[in-house]
Amino acid sequence: MEFYTEISKYYDYIFPLSEEKFNFFKNNLSKNGEDKSSILDIGTSTGSYAVRLAESGYKVTAIDLDEIMVQRCQQKASEAEIEVTTFKLDMMKLTDKLKQKFDGIICIGNTLVHLSNLDEITEVISQIHELLNSSGKLMMQIVNYDRILKYKINELPRIDREEIGLTFIRKYNFRKDNKIDFNTTLKVNDDQFKNSIQLYPLTSTELITVIEEVGFNNYKLYGDFNFNDYNQDESGPLVLVAEK
Repeated sequence: MEFYTEISKYYDYIFPLSEEKFNFFKNNLSKNGEDKSSILDIGTSTGSYAVRLAESGYKVTAIDLDEIMVQRCQQKASEAEIEVTTFKLDMMKLTDKLKQKFDGIICIGNTLVHLSNLDEITEVISQIHELLNSSGKLMMQIVNYDRILKYKINELPRIDREEIGLTFIRKYNFRKDNKIDFNTTLKVNDDQFKNSIQLYPLTSTELITVIEEVGFNNYKLYGDFNFNDYNQDESGPLVLVAEK
């Protein structure tokens, strides 16, 4: 927990809110903010996008597995004097806790691949499909693991924030069980915090198979949040938009 407590303090420096992503969400939502479209943010972290969407008129529910992140999200909403419904919730248990339907569901930040295997990923996407209103949209982003696996890329670009003395290092270790150890080091001035977590490197072919299996027929893969086409060899992220 020490690692997550520390990273929550600096999360918005490491991953600042992107207008590109925010506009991508708005352009894809089935209704505009004035209609009070309902949005679920899975893996909200500090809630930057949840709060920004709520400020724009959307009715937002935000969940995260980490209590510290949920608290940061709620604090941010309180400071902005807007309402965001927050829960500490395992994404494997979405339909156990959430009984309402949503017009849009967001799951970015490589959240999905923190699940253990393809069966769990299928279960979560099935629950997402169940929670969407008719014509509702799933907007999801993971790392392009087609590229990572093909070229055995073992390190993501280092993130430096010199103004606060911060460095965030992210490395991959390829396991024999076809999973990846995601090893991170957060350095802030003289302090250093290390963490390692297993990820399931979900490929685009696997994702499409799951999406179709659970009932999504209308979907599109992008290589960024500017609506550029996905390229297995070149894209950094894999961005999915799927309509129910």
